[in-house]
Amino acid sequence: MNENVISNLLKYIKETTGNSKLIESILKLKDKKVNIMIIGGTGVGKSSTINALFGEKIAKVGDNPAPETMEITQFNLDSNITLWDSPGLGDGVKDNEHKEKIISLLKKKDNESNMLIDCVLVILSANNKDLGTEYELINNILIPNIEEPEKRVIIAINKADEALSSKYWNRQENKPSLEQKKFLEDKLQDIKLRIYESTNIDIKNPLYYSAGYSDENFSEPPYNIDNLMIYILESVPPSKVANTVETFGENITKEVIKTGVEIIKGVINLGTGIIKGFLKALFGK
Repeated sequence: MNENVISNLLKYIKETTGNSKLIESILKLKDKKVNIMIIGGTGVGKSSTINALFGEKIAKVGDNPAPETMEITQFNLDSNITLWDSPGLGDGVKDNEHKEKIISLLKKKDNESNMLIDCVLVILSANNKDLGTEYELINNILIPNIEEPEKRVIIAINKADEALSSKYWNRQENKPSLEQKKFLEDKLQDIKLRIYESTNIDIKNPLYYSAGYSDENFSEPPYNIDNLMIYILESVPPSKVANTVETFGENITKEVIKTGVEIIKGVINLGTGIIKGFLKALFGK
């Protein structure tokens, strides 16, 4: 699968641009290590999000109010992607200890003296009205301790299907109703504005999604999970994703991602498999 996707990607670029340097840069992606930290309050669905992004059960999903992740957990996917799943915040018992561990990891460097963590995904919940803990984390922990936070801190609202009330969700088409869409878009704007007012940092526009779920009796597919992964990849420093920034400009990462996704749609079934195949093709061995 990996070689097939890469072959299609390179063939497309060669036919449309004839750019051999760009092809060489894409091949180098396979040897780049990417580290993504995932942060959020207890119960926002961090583990479900990880599983939805990669189309398989990687992280344990809790079925009770207690947080499943008590330490920063490292998930190595193939040989080049590492996810760092942080403890759920908000229970008040060990929050300060968890925050210290998050800061320590944010300040850690890799073997080439670059910052280890490439981007941070902050997951909020659509049905959580009190985001005080999350704002404190973003404003006082993340933004002061990560380089270029306006590019590398991603805010995403999970459980879009529960916004206002789950009865509003369009289950037939698996998308938010007009009422939910307005509520969610207003919430995204408010989050961005509040962070800017507190930090003077203009973060990327947040997005909303649903990680989906399944049990013995019912299942609901993810919603907008592909755009979430594109957001993550766009937030990884260009110098680490592809060695093309000096030659082709800062937008090359975004263009490569969009091109890759379009090609993969032709060779893999629609859904989370697109994202899983794309990641494995570009970053996996």
